[in-house]
Amino acid sequence: MLYRGGLRGCLCRLRLCLCLCLCSFTFSSGAKDAARLQEQAGFLSKAALTSADEVESLLKQAAEAEVSTLSSAKGEQSPLDHYPILDPKVGKLLEAILLAVRHLVAASIADNSVQLSASDLQEAAKLESQVTAILSGRSKEPVFWWHGPKWMVLDRYRGLFRTEVKEQLTLLAGEAASTSVESLVGQATEATTTSSLTKGEVPELALIVGDDNCGGTSGCDVASAVASLLKVRPGQKVHILVLHSQSATMKSIGSALKKVPPADSLYVTYEIAPSVVQQGPDGLVGAVNLAVRQLGVPKLNLVWLPYDSFKKKSWQATRAVLEKLSVKGKLSGYGAQAPVPNGVVAGKLLDRTPKPAAWLARHDLGSPASLEAVAAAHKLGIAAVALPSSVEKPLEVTRTYLATVAGADRWEQEALLVRHTMALGLRPSLRMPLEDVPQVAASLPPPLGPATMRQAELQLFDCIEAMLAHDAKAAEDPSASGVKALMLQARLKLAEPFAALPVPPSAEPASQVLEPGLSASTAKDIEEHAATYKKNDHIVYVENFFDEETWKAITDEVKRLWKSKDMDPNCNLDGHNRLGGYVLDHNHRNTSLYRLIYGNEQFRRWVTKVNGEGEMWPSDFPIELREYGPKSSGMMCHPDLQMYAVARKDVEFALTVDNDSKCKTTFYDANRQLHEIHTKANGLIMVRANAAEHCVSPTHGGKRTIIKFIFVGDYRKGDAFWHYTGNECNAHNSNRRLMEERREPGFDGKAKVHLLEL
Repeated sequence: MLYRGGLRGCLCRLRLCLCLCLCSFTFSSGAKDAARLQEQAGFLSKAALTSADEVESLLKQAAEAEVSTLSSAKGEQSPLDHYPILDPKVGKLLEAILLAVRHLVAASIADNSVQLSASDLQEAAKLESQVTAILSGRSKEPVFWWHGPKWMVLDRYRGLFRTEVKEQLTLLAGEAASTSVESLVGQATEATTTSSLTKGEVPELALIVGDDNCGGTSGCDVASAVASLLKVRPGQKVHILVLHSQSATMKSIGSALKKVPPADSLYVTYEIAPSVVQQGPDGLVGAVNLAVRQLGVPKLNLVWLPYDSFKKKSWQATRAVLEKLSVKGKLSGYGAQAPVPNGVVAGKLLDRTPKPAAWLARHDLGSPASLEAVAAAHKLGIAAVALPSSVEKPLEVTRTYLATVAGADRWEQEALLVRHTMALGLRPSLRMPLEDVPQVAASLPPPLGPATMRQAELQLFDCIEAMLAHDAKAAEDPSASGVKALMLQARLKLAEPFAALPVPPSAEPASQVLEPGLSASTAKDIEEHAATYKKNDHIVYVENFFDEETWKAITDEVKRLWKSKDMDPNCNLDGHNRLGGYVLDHNHRNTSLYRLIYGNEQFRRWVTKVNGEGEMWPSDFPIELREYGPKSSGMMCHPDLQMYAVARKDVEFALTVDNDSKCKTTFYDANRQLHEIHTKANGLIMVRANAAEHCVSPTHGGKRTIIKFIFVGDYRKGDAFWHYTGNECNAHNSNRRLMEERREPGFDGKAKVHLLEL
């Protein structure tokens, strides 16, 4: 009995001991997980604040760039023509806003000391939706008129990053002064991954040159950049990848290449523009001969052909041209430059005769090249070369991530990006200001060789991709851990449908800023408006549309605009049938039409509900103020032109400011029944593109003033968009002259320009 009792007691004590150990381990593990989560919350808070600081800096830069451009133009160029200069700054600003909001929401998930209300999360979701829509459109074409979306984006952003929220983030960021990459990724093994590049004629490292780092006022010191790269890879060639550029830039690059000793250390390739392929075989021959001549090289080692070259209808002709250029000694080979989403498409594109030497793949931190496509290229013995989309430096928040591995040194971070590109099986390319190349080269390990990265480092780049990606599908990964898991949770939360919550108040005191809104009758009858809009073949007219305060602010601003220089006369108007111009917004005014209309959340919700095709947003086309004068003949019957890619998400408005004329608007509904209306002040017409046919009759004496603008659900441009963006005319343009007369003190409404001159 003693033996058995002793054994039982021993077993009990052993069981107790094991339980205590397990509890101790569980407690220790739980404490470790809690500490790691706290560290991640601190890191996310720091990243949110870093992005917020960059938003303010980029906003200032964009405003200064616009004012500077307007000043330098001296009235010789329309403000509408400045979008190519502003687009890179606006794009980077939108990226920074998006990342600030995502990190804010992720930090609130990691630690509830960052307090966001249900209303805050709704505003964050709307901001995510609008900004990603703009950036999606921008991936194809530039943002045209930033002031359209500006007010709504900035009002929402500043409402989220109010003082108390910033204080909460600052406190949390201070509790996690430094973060290791292991803590950041959550779970990581000590395993390493080594990747070797495919062998072939294309050198392992490319230097990209073109308009953005060799054009205009940019220096073009290719020789110093090449010399620094040859130190890293002695005895090997440097790949000079020349992008399609302006003629002056090509000549600058050619002059710079002559200074590179020895000349046989270079491997020169050239990007063929899609427009060249559209010109047929002669276009390709001409482009290659011109590039050889401008660059001052005996031949091109390779040309990068765009996707259209590989279509069945053009490939045979393209192949014949390649053979002809090869025989003449102007070209050694070719590569493919095309978006390839997967291995199947890669096979179809690359598996052909003669075989391409390489594939030039778009590759950025937020949108890396398809690894499946890279593997398919390698299987065919074809090199994959990375092509960054821009010379622009990464956003500061990206460097916050990279610093966990490479430290604060910028050049070490750039070298880390090169190692990561190689680890994915791509030949890296340096697309940056040429003066930065020597510093990056000095940080590269000599020689480059196979790239080895720890598992934690690879997972770090997964975190960065989750942070930067615009594709909502990226928010689905049950295996994610650490900051990536928190970021994906944030993005899932931001993708939730919007609830019908009240419109939040402005971040500024109510006494200083009017919150634009709608009349009570407009809000009450919204279901009726939606039904009428559908019945009428997508046109509706609503009287007494805006509330009294908003309407007074709109009419006061219209009076000011006619007397100001804050309008760019529309060169397509003759000043007789139609007078007016595009409203500018480079001076930040709370009474701006862009704030009262485009920044009006109640109005945006009304448009979304009535149109019934998903969320609608202010467009990136400018507001226009237009007057139909006493002798206006009106407008012929027409459906509205489609300006954006998706007609059902492209709606135009005419808001009547005043109408003391006999002018009437008529339209045909879905049953071809004719309707006639005499529009009144504060009456709004909304019509969808390519929908209801409508007409405007002559004024017969009086005048009618309207405000025209567009809302969209998809920012991608339609074919017709760019036909309406040019606005160049000289001082003799009759509309311009009449608008200048209206600005003069004491103008009595009678034109000095004789009608026979119009």
